[in-house]
Amino acid sequence: MGNNIFNTLSDHYISQNPLPDPSESHQRIRLPDGSIYKGETLNNEPQGQGIRHYPDGSRYEGGFNEGKREGIGSQLWKDGRKYEGEWRNDKIEGKGKMDYPDYSYYRGEWRENKKEGEGYQEWWDGFYQGSWKNDKQNIGMNCLFGGGGDSSQCPGY
Repeated sequence: MGNNIFNTLSDHYISQNPLPDPSESHQRIRLPDGSIYKGETLNNEPQGQGIRHYPDGSRYEGGFNEGKREGIGSQLWKDGRKYEGEWRNDKIEGKGKMDYPDYSYYRGEWRENKKEGEGYQEWWDGFYQGSWKNDKQNIGMNCLFGGGGDSSQCPGY
């Protein structure tokens, strides 16, 4: 009789608290490229939210799909660049902001890791606002400040 109660309680506990599916969990894994990933996984691959530390010292935190950066995330490179924004198929794609080590920044649209579409970039001595094509200024307003940061030559700035 006691054995029946134990089996019934055991079955009830297991049905209320199933063991985690090994194909879906939070893990810390070393990936084939030598990077370390900690976060949600599916079939031992980054899937969902996580953090990936690359062998070159860079770090990505955000969404993953089938092991690739996807959705919203931020990456910090060893050289000091920092990107926050959208990713698609392991590439910077969509809207985002890149901060550079020289304190300049770009805010706008990206396609396959390049500035593409509408955007704004500012440097210590000026800015560019307009469209970008293949990582180059296309059509827009380029404004360079005179000595001492005088913006009087820049309409609306």
